[in-house]
Amino acid sequence: MGTHHLLLFFFIVLSGLDCKSDDIDVLAHLEGDQVKSTLQKALQSAGGFKSWQEIIRLEFDKNTTLYGSGGEVESESDQHHRYFYQPARILEITWEDSMGNHQIIQSSDSTSKHLNRKIVHPSKETEYSNMVLSSEFVISLPFKLVNKDVILNYQGIDTLPDRAVVHTIQAKYRPEFKTHYDTSDVWWHYFAIDDFRHAGYKVQHVDHVSYVQNTGYVRHAGIVFPSTRRSYRLNADGSIAYLRANYIYSDFIIEK
Repeated sequence: MGTHHLLLFFFIVLSGLDCKSDDIDVLAHLEGDQVKSTLQKALQSAGGFKSWQEIIRLEFDKNTTLYGSGGEVESESDQHHRYFYQPARILEITWEDSMGNHQIIQSSDSTSKHLNRKIVHPSKETEYSNMVLSSEFVISLPFKLVNKDVILNYQGIDTLPDRAVVHTIQAKYRPEFKTHYDTSDVWWHYFAIDDFRHAGYKVQHVDHVSYVQNTGYVRHAGIVFPSTRRSYRLNADGSIAYLRANYIYSDFIIEK
């Protein structure tokens, strides 16, 4: 092997080791070797935590179709999402409908809703904030799972309704900490057994259980995002009751 190729080989190896080291460091607070190993491989499969932290701005389009229990279309929407992480964290969603132009802006200390460039009365500020934060949370998986406010437990191998075999990690949020998420919810995250790609998740809400399946992926600027998702309502026995929503994500823009 020539000197040039030898140096290139060691550079690639060392780069890979640095990336893995960064992912291990952010998981140091976790208990249990299996949950650490699974999440470390999941972060690597998604592009690496170091690469995720380098994002200054993330933009994408999101199309949502909601269905009723009988399969009828309840609503459809097209939104544009812009998330700024540096120098300040500002999240924005915009869309148009028969009422005009809508805009929700969420910063570290407030949430505001605008309709046709006029501010809307803040009586629904919590609802608007939850809309933005939940959208940002799910598009940021599995990277959001490194949060120290969440308790993660490895729960073994499972088979999903589409027969995919996955590793399962349960996530519960510590009630003593204020987080951006509903602390009463319990999540189960699924990672493909072969490449540890985030296959989807199940959520136990107060009044129902949802199962979200990632059905397509796109890689942009080294980060893997879902391109399509399906959300199902589940019966009490865990079987699928009906398709609740279809999501399509497109036109990703990342600035680092």
